[in-house]
Amino acid sequence: WDRARVVINGQRYAGFPDPFILTDINSAREQYVKTSNINKNALNSVFGRINYNYKDRYLVTLTGRRDGSIKFGPNNRYGFFPSAAAAWNVHNESFLENNDLISQLKLRASYGITGNDNLAAFSFQPLYTTFNNPFSGTSVYDGINGIAVTGVPNPSIQWEETQQLDIGLEFGLFNGKLNGEVVYFEKNTSDIILLVPV
Repeated sequence: WDRARVVINGQRYAGFPDPFILTDINSAREQYVKTSNINKNALNSVFGRINYNYKDRYLVTLTGRRDGSIKFGPNNRYGFFPSAAAAWNVHNESFLENNDLISQLKLRASYGITGNDNLAAFSFQPLYTTFNNPFSGTSVYDGINGIAVTGVPNPSIQWEETQQLDIGLEFGLFNGKLNGEVVYFEKNTSDIILLVPV
């Protein structure tokens, strides 16, 4: 394949180290263009939501989401991320109907999981790069071209997940003249995607 010739837009490229990379002009020993790259990403998502409201007193929301990313291997490509939220509008109850002090009082809580696929595409596979003239100017090695490994494969890599819990109390006093909110939340991330140089 060292004698293979590829012509793209009238430009000639020759001296490929391997037939597998004839489409990557960076690996040609004789070339006019020094850069090229191809990226491919795809995300497939489906989600559903159910809302329930009883007399504007009791509110419930259930959500389910399933995401698939090409960035993960076939065994870990899809992840399921559910969430649930509930609220109680206490001010709509009969025992607070004619209360002059409390104009709004709401208790709410939610819990959900989200996914993150913030990493390079095909990180579950070995990654390679092509090079040309790595020792340019040295008479012995000038003109050498080839392929180098740039990424160690990790077939077990999977979705990063973040779990978050929120509990809150909303209140309004004196016909809405004074409003406030007290919130507690806790957020934890597991299976963190962290790229470590090797």
